[in-house]
Amino acid sequence: MHSAGEYGLRTGKVPRWDQYKYTVFENGSAVECELDQDCIDAVMFYIEVVTADQRKHGGKLFIEKQFTLERFRPDMWGTNDALLAYCDDGVLRVYDFKGGKGVAVEVTFNSQLMYYALGAVINLPDLHAREVELIIVQPRARHPEGPVRRWRISILDLYDFKVQLLEAAAATDEIGAPLHAGEWCKDTFCPATGWCKEYKAYAEKMMQLDFADPAPPPLPDPRTMKPAEIAALLPRFQVWRDWMGFVEACAHAMAERGMPVPGHKLVAKRGRRKWIGEDHEIMTALQGLGLKQRELFSSELKSPAQIEKMLPKDLRDRLSTLCEMVSSGSTLVPEDDPRPMVTPKGTLGFEMQQESGEPVATAALPPALRD
Repeated sequence: MHSAGEYGLRTGKVPRWDQYKYTVFENGSAVECELDQDCIDAVMFYIEVVTADQRKHGGKLFIEKQFTLERFRPDMWGTNDALLAYCDDGVLRVYDFKGGKGVAVEVTFNSQLMYYALGAVINLPDLHAREVELIIVQPRARHPEGPVRRWRISILDLYDFKVQLLEAAAATDEIGAPLHAGEWCKDTFCPATGWCKEYKAYAEKMMQLDFADPAPPPLPDPRTMKPAEIAALLPRFQVWRDWMGFVEACAHAMAERGMPVPGHKLVAKRGRRKWIGEDHEIMTALQGLGLKQRELFSSELKSPAQIEKMLPKDLRDRLSTLCEMVSSGSTLVPEDDPRPMVTPKGTLGFEMQQESGEPVATAALPPALRD
């Protein structure tokens, strides 16, 4: 989605539909990337927000602008989605396109955008901005302020942020650097979340659970609980769900690696039929079954399930030579599940710690942590 947004902003063209894929811009050249309509609508929304601001305020647009803060500290750098500088009203505008819909990102005091803004102020020549406007564009996530959130900060306040930033960066060099766990801990943001001791303590505190014997008392029936009691539990539920997600992912990866998980086995996920061969070959075969070309497409060639409904019952078995059932992967289920067990792939990079015997997902760790 970011590549499609970059392509649209750089070329002024709409990312086009070409052989059921979108042509996007990546690393200086056009490549093809699959996007569904919901994603491309979000990309076009982002492009329109940025271009509308430039039409209104003028200025020079920087796309995927790289910058460095090494004059303050080594190895500090970044790449901003879009930046509108030298505007007629003296405001520097910093954009961040969020394509996800799981977490609605706040713009007020957003440290990521302030970091980008600081990089722009330091690196752009002859920039005399009096104020910075931070802009989150997140079309697919619900937020009370809508899909575009804006917040302004003065240049002086931005330099105050620089002091806090450098202090926090210096703290990461300390042995036993401080850890801060909270609702922001997600495995998509931090690869250590699944086994971070600080997060484990945070999750246990939120859930007030002790895994030692004897087992905790049975949970109450939610239908008998008071609204205030349920309200107190709801914030904790997300933490517990996240942690259990890490547990489930770890168990599945261990099983894929060939490490048996007692009482469980791997089975193939439900498959979906996919056409075998080139589209024109499939079209020719389907037309031979009495279907017209205009019936075969919506915005792309219809799926085997959709085509099957269009055919007479006595011809439906002919589709078996044109499509195949493809599973999207495996899932871990109790061993009494009726589905057949599948062979582990054994390629997910799990290793065992020699001292503790605990599994560690080394493939997800940065090199420093792998060592």
